[in-house]
Amino acid sequence: MKKEYLLGIIVAVAVLAVVAYFLWPKPNFQVSSLSLSATTVHPGDLVALNVTVTNSGTGSGNYKVDVSLDGSVVYSKEVTLDPGTSQVISLNLTTTSLSSGVHKVSVGSLSQSFWVIKAIFADKRVREAFAYAFDYETYIKEVLKGGAIQPNGPVPQGMFGYDPTIPKYTYNLTKAKELLQAVAKDYGFSPDNPITIKLYYNTGNAAREKSCLLLASAINNLNVGIKLEVVSLAWPQYLAMLRAKKLPIFFLGWAPDYIDPDDYLVPFLHSEKGTFPIRTSYKNPEVDRLVDLQSQELDEAKRFQIISQIQRLVYEDVPYLWTDQPVGIHFERTWLSGWYYNPAFAGNYYATISKPKSATNPDVIYVETIGEPDYVDPAVDYETAGGEVLQNVYETLFWFNGSSATEVVPWLAESYSVSSDGLSYTIHLRKGIYFQDGTPFNATAVQYSLERAIIIADPDGPAWMLGPIKGAEALMEKIWAGNATQDDVDAWKAQKPIEILDTYTVRINLDRPYAPLPKVLAFTVASIVSPSYVEAHGGVQIGKHNEWMDKNAEAGTGPYVLESWTPGVITLRRNPNYWGGPNGNIHPQVERVIIKEVDDPNTRLTDLLSGQADMAYIIRDMWPQLIDMNKWYANQTVVVLDQYKNDIRAVGPLPTFDIDFLGFNFNY
Repeated sequence: MKKEYLLGIIVAVAVLAVVAYFLWPKPNFQVSSLSLSATTVHPGDLVALNVTVTNSGTGSGNYKVDVSLDGSVVYSKEVTLDPGTSQVISLNLTTTSLSSGVHKVSVGSLSQSFWVIKAIFADKRVREAFAYAFDYETYIKEVLKGGAIQPNGPVPQGMFGYDPTIPKYTYNLTKAKELLQAVAKDYGFSPDNPITIKLYYNTGNAAREKSCLLLASAINNLNVGIKLEVVSLAWPQYLAMLRAKKLPIFFLGWAPDYIDPDDYLVPFLHSEKGTFPIRTSYKNPEVDRLVDLQSQELDEAKRFQIISQIQRLVYEDVPYLWTDQPVGIHFERTWLSGWYYNPAFAGNYYATISKPKSATNPDVIYVETIGEPDYVDPAVDYETAGGEVLQNVYETLFWFNGSSATEVVPWLAESYSVSSDGLSYTIHLRKGIYFQDGTPFNATAVQYSLERAIIIADPDGPAWMLGPIKGAEALMEKIWAGNATQDDVDAWKAQKPIEILDTYTVRINLDRPYAPLPKVLAFTVASIVSPSYVEAHGGVQIGKHNEWMDKNAEAGTGPYVLESWTPGVITLRRNPNYWGGPNGNIHPQVERVIIKEVDDPNTRLTDLLSGQADMAYIIRDMWPQLIDMNKWYANQTVVVLDQYKNDIRAVGPLPTFDIDFLGFNFNY
């Protein structure tokens, strides 16, 4: 009986244990979802991974989540979940060290794959295909209303260094398709297994949007396995992505600072100094060498040959798709005379313009445009609205000869010579010129003005252009770093970068030969200001703006003075004591110039037609309301419509020095 009793107890306990096991609350974990942010990536991209772990049991518990990449655990985390709850685990997988091909991510019983592709734009054939796939003629005619020409490289037509023998890519979808089909196997794409590439432009730029859509349509319709997706970004985000090297292919434009091919070759092509190669990883050591060499070659014929050689290499490399060089049309009332165009100018030069007494408001030139200056201090202003004011109020040692953008002539300078080693420019100055405050122009003013721009060294301004001056680049780097002292400035001046040889002679010494120097000295940053005026209004401080000079401009030698600046309205007043320019034949005729910022293009057109505006900026979309577009499309002949020909004068085509382009990221 005892044995039977004991056995019964054991059986009862066992039954209770089994029952307890099944009835006791227990967790039941499972990986319920696994998602990846992308299935096609490039080396260096991050893949965002989201894992959802669910407890469908009746009890709480811990679960170890192991994330495996190609069979190896790369991430582990233990989670605690109550019954009926879930938790999402998010992490980024780096692809920097992964080879091209398919890679498998596994968590629990689930798995997903992503594909790491090689940097497709590092392949010249792909870049060539895109260059052949762009319909240049349609873009220029339909989108830009015929208001552009197709460039053949980074140097614009009309500038020294432009070589018309450099070939251009033409619209050829057959070649584009052949090239992309030839590379498809290398990159693993096909019509059945396509890759998506994003093409970016800045939000609000309609012409760039249409350009991108035109290219995307062409590539997508080739049906080779590349899907081009057009994406817009707000300008701040667009710039941030560009600087972070995150844009695979992007649309931008370039306008020059100083009017010299160096200001295109370096930004576009130099792998260490260039604005764009730093962000696209384009690098050709021979191009780098030649870009450096051309800037030091003082013989123009030899320099031209070097620049031509560079452009032929660029044609072969296809680092960019050169879409257009815009041309413009100037619209004015017929009662004006004396206006002329120079693509090197920042807007209008008013000293040669006259207006008859029979015209509406004969003592004022009314101009309606877009934008207004950031500043009116030549040491810091770096945009065209301010540049227009500066080129009428201030003057430089050199400037452009009339409408020629290739010929820089002595202006405030009378003559100059260059040392045999190219390191010193001795400049003889004109006599008898006075600033608008009555201070005489002389060598002291030249030294003061150039030193002032370098000492202020606004990091967002144009002072960097003066970097070739002896010791200037090193000093500005200290100023930009925020650790420059007066001792540093004094030590720099002791190197004699800008020497006064006598009252009307200066010598500018350089760190290296620099052929573009006269053209740099023609840019507004090299404007000569009255030292006494500046010192009476705050002087010069290291790395800081002069707030008075930012908003006032009465310290130049130019034909006009800034009379007032209120929001949206600039008023210039004639300088009655203007010296007349190098040939003594420039005498401003009209007492005042009023430049109004008028954002609405319809208002600008209406005011021009009514005579309220003497000049107005007319956008391309409104050209058909003023000129015969059939003649314009035929051969860019500008003919004003009959109903306006007695009142409106249209001058064009006027080639700008702007270059629009699509850039390829060689890391994508």
